[in-house]
Amino acid sequence: MVQTGSESYISLSDFWRSLLDLQTERFSGTLELNNPASSNWKMYFYLGRLLYATGGKHPVRRWIRQVKEQLPQISLKEDNLYNQEKEYKICWEYEVLSSWYLEGKIEREKVIKIIYGVIKEVFFDIHAVRISRPSIQPEEGSFLQQWTFVPLQQYIVKSNQEWKSWQERGIADIEPAKRPSIVKNQELAARLPPKAYQNMVQLFDSQLTLWELSAKIKKPVFDLTVSILPYLRLGMIEMVETEDWPSPERKSPGQKIQVEQKLAPLIACVDDSTAVTKTIGKLIEKAGWRFLEIHDPLRAIPILIAKRPDIVLLDLKMPVTNGYELCEIIRKLSVFKKTPIIILTGQDGLVDRMRAKMVGATGFVSKLADPEKLLEVISRCISV
Repeated sequence: MVQTGSESYISLSDFWRSLLDLQTERFSGTLELNNPASSNWKMYFYLGRLLYATGGKHPVRRWIRQVKEQLPQISLKEDNLYNQEKEYKICWEYEVLSSWYLEGKIEREKVIKIIYGVIKEVFFDIHAVRISRPSIQPEEGSFLQQWTFVPLQQYIVKSNQEWKSWQERGIADIEPAKRPSIVKNQELAARLPPKAYQNMVQLFDSQLTLWELSAKIKKPVFDLTVSILPYLRLGMIEMVETEDWPSPERKSPGQKIQVEQKLAPLIACVDDSTAVTKTIGKLIEKAGWRFLEIHDPLRAIPILIAKRPDIVLLDLKMPVTNGYELCEIIRKLSVFKKTPIIILTGQDGLVDRMRAKMVGATGFVSKLADPEKLLEVISRCISV
């Protein structure tokens, strides 16, 4: 039997062995697996058979991706997934699939394929982290509808083979749960044909993880990762952490529901002068907003895409590029179509203002102006 309460780490082979032990002992209940540096996983057993597994960094993204693969026509919004007041007793992912089947929205075969797809990814994710000794919680009787019994031994073997392929190809350090982001645009553009570069920019602009990009372009995640490997190793692309989507899970009566606190607007400032950004940063933070300073204009685009600021301030004169050129590039990105962009300058001529408007700038503020003027422009943009 698996020991409980220990904080020590165990090897992956020992963990697989513990799963097979539960199978031999015809265990019913849940097994929880913890990695303090990342996330927890949970597995559900009935009479020694694995019914379902979930957890990790992106349980919601993973589940939705598997659902979309089997049911491309389904609209989770129209299905009221996030608005229903239903209380999930054990595992919302599994229970939603069960309710869909009972309502005639999904066939049994597709339910099984979704379950298998989720478990396959969970097993893959576990390979990449150190895991603590699992804890188990016995549960008497049948607590989840038995859609299928996962062939545990077969999945363990397949998972080990897949991970071995990633190790042999030298990509085991790349997490598919992260999203790729271009950090050296000019160098990457110089190495790729124009069309290929534009396709990559457009694809990465979607803010999707490697798992999601793989599903979108219908290319195995292994092949997709290998295809961008040279640019990752050269530092032209980097992998960025991405938050999971919200869970529709409801709390039981009497439980305190955590209300997510709305963050203050994030104001980004792209200026090669540290002195200028420090001054503006103090002004903005004093006003109660968050501040992001970017000193290298060549790295501005990937940082802005990753952070998604509410307002962007651009210095007019910078090395290599200028505020007009950068504003035009930012405005062409779909995620910044409506984001206010304010150009900061030491000049204040009519020609400059007209040019700023032509490249998509929302505002034009002189650096020499009263600080209150900048705050006034930002406040006006936030309130729109």
